Amino acid sequence: MVNARIEDLLDILGEEYMKLENTFVMRNNQEMTKGIYSLNNYKAKQLAGRDKYSKKLAKMAKERIAGVNKKVEKIFLLSYATTNKDMIEVKIDEIRVKDLPKSAKHTLENMKSYNEKFIKSLAVNAYKQYNKSIQMISNSKVGDEIYRTIKKQMAYGIDNGIKIAYRVNKPGKKYGEVRNMSFKSYMEMKARTDINTEISANQVKHGAEAGIIFYFVDAFADCAKDHLNYQGKIYYNEGAELTPEARKYINQHHIKGMEWVRGAPVWLTTRPNCRHSFHAVPYSDVIKDTGTYKERYTYGKAKTNNYKATEQQRRNERLIRTYKLKRDNYLAEYSATKDKSFKIKANYYKSLVDKWIAENRKLINDNKFLSREPSRERTNYIVDNLGVNYDYK
Repeated sequence: MVNARIEDLLDILGEEYMKLENTFVMRNNQEMTKGIYSLNNYKAKQLAGRDKYSKKLAKMAKERIAGVNKKVEKIFLLSYATTNKDMIEVKIDEIRVKDLPKSAKHTLENMKSYNEKFIKSLAVNAYKQYNKSIQMISNSKVGDEIYRTIKKQMAYGIDNGIKIAYRVNKPGKKYGEVRNMSFKSYMEMKARTDINTEISANQVKHGAEAGIIFYFVDAFADCAKDHLNYQGKIYYNEGAELTPEARKYINQHHIKGMEWVRGAPVWLTTRPNCRHSFHAVPYSDVIKDTGTYKERYTYGKAKTNNYKATEQQRRNERLIRTYKLKRDNYLAEYSATKDKSFKIKANYYKSLVDKWIAENRKLINDNKFLSREPSRERTNYIVDNLGVNYDYK
């Protein structure tokens, strides 16, 4: 489901997860450097302190759950407010929640529970990654080799983050398929899916109450293969009251229902990271096949539009944030160890930051409808300083 405001908010959440993951990466690196100046005793010290370190990571995770959940709550409510202004009022200093449907409350609580589970899992996986690094270091025999392996493991953490395993349904496999992804990428994907699915479901419900029958799903030139045959089409709201004329049109043109396409096996708008949205279309435009809705919601090579450039701008901004963090990590390691190899890596990531800043500047210059978005740059600050006030208990 594409909504510029929601995309901005989800970017904030992604950055929060990235910073959290990075905290554990750098804590692992800090632990690995303990005893680095006495390599003869390094292995013994590291092996002796592993159990204590595992508990420290678990404590770190526990201390961060409440703060992350508070931000998730704000992001969810601000996203929900984009399409439900009658339920949520966003003021200068607070989010006032007048009411929320049960489904929204349930989704929010599930997101918080999921956060708690996976932040604890992040600590477990951080320890596993650290433990694996220590085992590899222990296989090194002499001082120089030990130090090279330590550096290699530290760099691996910074470059790759901490992976978590998750299970996805797979036809023909009883227990699905296990995949690995960085903590930040998976948690952002999950939040994006949960928020968009809830908003989409609410859209269907309120559309039915308002008597809106037909919706058009936007089309993208670079759409995933399994959604190609379902995009760029009209769907009808099964919950709306159908006129005889509408029912006849639906039957004659074999139009599918919104709930059908949102569910298994298609999962249009509800699958992780799906960009598609339902757009309400006037009844007469569908019945008489008039209006410009198809042209308006078709994006990519086939049409001249702003969508692709806007998405590229967001991608550039994400890359800049990511590479800045990695650059700063390597500078921190260089400052702590004075090892020039870390400075070289910091310079490498600095070059990527500079590259994508230049790419973004060129993109903006080439597309006059684009501009730097101060509001997007300030959104994180705004979210941090908003209170949440519920009119109900």
